[in-house]
Amino acid sequence: WGDLGDLYTEMGNSDLAQEAYDRAMELDPSDGEWIDALATTAPWMVIEVLERRAAESPDDFEILGLLARSYHKSGRTGDAVALLEQLLGSAEQQLRGVPVELGDVITVLIEIDPSRAAQLIEKRLEDAADDATAWNHLGGAYQALGRQGEAAEAWWQALALEPANDDASQALRVHDASRLVSFYEQRLSDPEHANDDEIWGDLGDTFAHLGRESEALNCYQHAQELDREDGEWEQKVAEFSGNPSPNGAMEAPDAFGLGSNELNIPEIEELVGKGQDE
Repeated sequence: WGDLGDLYTEMGNSDLAQEAYDRAMELDPSDGEWIDALATTAPWMVIEVLERRAAESPDDFEILGLLARSYHKSGRTGDAVALLEQLLGSAEQQLRGVPVELGDVITVLIEIDPSRAAQLIEKRLEDAADDATAWNHLGGAYQALGRQGEAAEAWWQALALEPANDDASQALRVHDASRLVSFYEQRLSDPEHANDDEIWGDLGDTFAHLGRESEALNCYQHAQELDREDGEWEQKVAEFSGNPSPNGAMEAPDAFGLGSNELNIPEIEELVGKGQDE
């Protein structure tokens, strides 16, 4: 039921997705995955469930963040902001900064009130300039406010503090990919990092984003040579060299005679209904 909900969501059919997720939650009320899905497709349906869970686990910031997001998406933005402000504490506590463990709450606040989120994160960084997570959040807040240059610089600060920071690298791959190439090439020129397959893979991902596929393939091949046990590099080498992956992980769409970005949902549903495992 959850998988069917995911398919309907991909198709843009929120009504059928909601029905499927609702059925999944009925079958397994303890699985937070369905609550998370319903908080996106039908937030009004899960507010009561989330309020009950929030009362049972007042320190579960993931649940509280979902509740705030559900309030907002249901048109109760005032309730959402009030909950987030309550979680972030008194004004005196806010002056001391935003605790890292409130990251889920800050993420939601960025969606609802990015200006307020930016203020809080900036206060956090006054006391903890070495907090890469806070710099990531600040980049997200600036981006939501349309301050793209400042957002990129915030992500660069995060990456300088944590060179393996996935959130910062993914954001910069979109907003400053050419500079990111130079960053990874400089790291690989250091003998200490020259044989780090993850950096080679990150460089490959950045080349791929820029459309420089042959250079991306070279990076993935190098990463594969350094770590042949990592199936990710094998799959990417297969993808960029035009060869099918030996593990068959990417063959499913071709079984229906379709391109890799298309799925014949009705045909798949029909096969599922007939009980065919393939």
